[in-house]
Amino acid sequence: MNAAEVRTMIAAQGNLVGAVCSSRYQHFASARAARDFLRTGALGPLRTITCRGVNPAGPPFKNPPAWRLRKDLNGGGIFVNWGCYDLDYLLGLLDFKLTPQSALARTWTVAPQYASYAAPGSDGETHVTALVTFAEGCVLVYERAEFSTLPPDNRWQITGERGTLTLQMLKAKSANVVLTEPDAEKGTRTRVIWEGDESALTSEHDGVAADFVEAILQKRKPQTSLQDALLFARLADAIYASSASGKAVSFD
Repeated sequence: MNAAEVRTMIAAQGNLVGAVCSSRYQHFASARAARDFLRTGALGPLRTITCRGVNPAGPPFKNPPAWRLRKDLNGGGIFVNWGCYDLDYLLGLLDFKLTPQSALARTWTVAPQYASYAAPGSDGETHVTALVTFAEGCVLVYERAEFSTLPPDNRWQITGERGTLTLQMLKAKSANVVLTEPDAEKGTRTRVIWEGDESALTSEHDGVAADFVEAILQKRKPQTSLQDALLFARLADAIYASSASGKAVSFD
């Protein structure tokens, strides 16, 4: 539920393979294509890494799970529930090679009009927004909200000096990865670097399980290791600390 627990797991790991199931969206063909493209350095120096996942409230749950918005059971709310997938995906496409410097964040718990959507005793957030700076010169701009009045907006983007990659993290019938780049005559132009139908995939978990088994048999690093997961845990700790204090916090 925090960076200290991840460090404890790393210390106990020894020569065993430790993998993290938040890597489930990195195993899609679209993600592999995006990662290969990013490794060419075609975007140039990175500027922004953006995720915005907000959706309006639907019909209320009949029996909201107690753990989902309990800090003592889950470590937090919507950020740990969905942020682990968003950031594993985006940071994993960049091979987790970023060094966080500071975080400024704000979180909000469920609004009174949606109180029935959360189990009694819930204290985890249902809305989070954060700005994280990295030593490499780029920033993470992040927002997630559920049980809200916000219109739907789900996007994942990585922007560099020479272009922007717009991604489709979730399974979709018409999935694509789009590059927007400078054009001498028009200003900008877009082109698709990957497209396909990923909606027929049986489960996002299949790739995680297969990768874990192969990592054991081949004695290699899994898609997301415990060391990689430590980056997300450190970000989560800083985001929650910033929200609690109302100030930006620095990373050790």
